[in-house]
Amino acid sequence: MTGRAMVLRPAPAAWGRYLGALPTVAILLPLVVLPVTWLIARGIGVGTEYDWLEVVAGPLSVNLFWRPFANSVLVAVGAALLATLLGGLLALLFERTDIAGAKWLRPFIALPFLAPSFALAMAWVALFDNNRIGGSTGLLSAAGVTADDGLAWGVAPIVLVLGLHYFPLAYFLVAAALARLSAAMVESAALAGAGQWAILRTLIIPSLRPAFAASALICFAEAISNFSVPAILGTPVRFFTLSTQLYRLLESGQAFRGSLLLLLLTVFSLLCLTFVYRRWGGYQAPFAERIKRPALGFRLGRWRWPVTIAAGACVLLVALVPVLALLLSSLAHDGNPLSGDWTLHYWIGAADPLIAQGQKGVLRLAVVYEGLGVTLAFGLGAALIAALLALYMARWCRNNGPGLLPSLVNTTCLLPAMLPSIGLGAAFLALYGGPIGPLPALYGSFALLIMVGVAATLPYAMQSAYSALAYIPTSMEEAARVCGASSRQRLQTIVLPLSLRAVSAGVVVNFSRLIRNLDLVILIFTPMMPLLAVLAYRFSVDGFPQFARALALIILALAVLARLAALRMQRVYEERGL
Repeated sequence: MTGRAMVLRPAPAAWGRYLGALPTVAILLPLVVLPVTWLIARGIGVGTEYDWLEVVAGPLSVNLFWRPFANSVLVAVGAALLATLLGGLLALLFERTDIAGAKWLRPFIALPFLAPSFALAMAWVALFDNNRIGGSTGLLSAAGVTADDGLAWGVAPIVLVLGLHYFPLAYFLVAAALARLSAAMVESAALAGAGQWAILRTLIIPSLRPAFAASALICFAEAISNFSVPAILGTPVRFFTLSTQLYRLLESGQAFRGSLLLLLLTVFSLLCLTFVYRRWGGYQAPFAERIKRPALGFRLGRWRWPVTIAAGACVLLVALVPVLALLLSSLAHDGNPLSGDWTLHYWIGAADPLIAQGQKGVLRLAVVYEGLGVTLAFGLGAALIAALLALYMARWCRNNGPGLLPSLVNTTCLLPAMLPSIGLGAAFLALYGGPIGPLPALYGSFALLIMVGVAATLPYAMQSAYSALAYIPTSMEEAARVCGASSRQRLQTIVLPLSLRAVSAGVVVNFSRLIRNLDLVILIFTPMMPLLAVLAYRFSVDGFPQFARALALIILALAVLARLAALRMQRVYEERGL
């Protein structure tokens, strides 16, 4: 040996692995890494110690931070409890008892989550507005029952609306946990003489605790960062949460205070969702065999029909009443849905100076059709680009096996799902809204919308990509590589054709998620780039509730059609054994 120090160099295969990671880095750097870094750096370095003290301990800190913070926690805890209890109970009833009509009622469970949260808030106003604050007449007031101010506005309606909006999440999580229960475990308990309610109390419920806990924390994180529901139901009575306070500060030009609140809001959401992923992200119940309903044998007996009527009424009430309230209130000429003075003016009417300050119906407004085009292009474009980028990155992670780089890619892709939507939109606006060196400012451009949409849906697209690649044997790509096919050729001839059908269903689902997400685009919206969700919110704020509710129904119809298309595609794939 010589006296020279030995230098360890990666093998050529390792160098190729690092070079192959460059496209993935180029994807994640502008879409995830830089926005998240900006959120942290801006919040920490935006001001001096005095600025931090002013927000958390100054004379204005109570109204600026602590009261919105307490309101946010109160709303999030109440909504999480309501969503988890209602979703978990319905999952137990519909999935593991002999309740009648479960097959027909299940599709309605997803409707409150498919509906934009601001549409549910508008439906609440249409039902309970007492003509004291909002200036219009709700269905109850029209029927002669005046709702109390506490039921019409403030914390109670926000908790109820958010809880009803998120309970399908809890339902699907608990139902998925029930589907993984071991039939042998339950049957063994039954053979040992345990009754069905003893099995439920001592075996099923304890096994579902992780699913209930995950549901509660996810709903808590979603509710604490929701903007649209507190903005519609809380702002008229000056009930502010962190998200609405953040919007007020940024809109009024108080950037440093808004950045601090944005960082704090992001930290709360990150802590909740990180705890969920670390505690239950890889959770597998002590059961892998799919259980069948007869194996549990939960018979409701003489309570079958009373429970069926109660559960069916609850689901239909939550799913259909908001839609009917929106529809009736969008047709009410004088704001009274029960007066019989209905009109289609707010949908198809020509300009009339005596109605709505001369506004035409929504289907006659050019800005609505422009917004529809931008919304569809935004949803489809961002979902499709996210799906293709996710497929490339998921394939790279699979081909490079377990290791530090694939783990970093997977963790980085999950970050947008852990950020509040309004915070993600604010980060992209601040980062790319102005010029960066030779790059032009993207504020008001369609490119900025696409970027924030791709970032928001990237975590879900990655999961769809991994699911699609799970059915493509690695031996197929290896055989093509041995035969001389390049990586690009293998991607074009093997991966894309075989994964296209599964990924396309994920595109449709992400499209539905994007077009109804007001929080994500509320700060990016410009008159030159209208979106239906923001137009509906603007109509509501400007005092045109009928127009806002008509647009909310249009968005709901698009989301339901996308959901039906995804279900249809899934059914076709299952019939073909895919």
